[in-house]
Amino acid sequence: MYKLRFHLAAGPNYRMWQIKNGKEVKYYDPEIFDILMYGCRLKNRREIAERIFAGENKSICAWVDCKDLVIKKKVPLVGPAIQISYNPRINPFWVENNVDADNKTYNFLHTSGRGIYRPAC
Repeated sequence: MYKLRFHLAAGPNYRMWQIKNGKEVKYYDPEIFDILMYGCRLKNRREIAERIFAGENKSICAWVDCKDLVIKKKVPLVGPAIQISYNPRINPFWVENNVDADNKTYNFLHTSGRGIYRPAC
């Protein structure tokens, strides 16, 4: 199982996609690489997200679990896509179409830049 999140800690990997697979950790620049994810679930530590939403400092609280993934040099989104977003300062949960998407599962998700997308159909 892979865990993908957007890395916001200061340092050389700031604002990069972080992928963990067991003890292995890799970083990918969103301006150079896209990540195609299969068998996905949106994960969120809601209690931490609620504290961030209330004004506490940010800490790790959300990621995407996926069974498999493929790293590609930039590839266009295929067909219409719907963005899935996460910012605990705005909402303490994953958002898709303006609704809570915590723990929602997807067959396929695609990063493009700093965003995560799913096919519209």
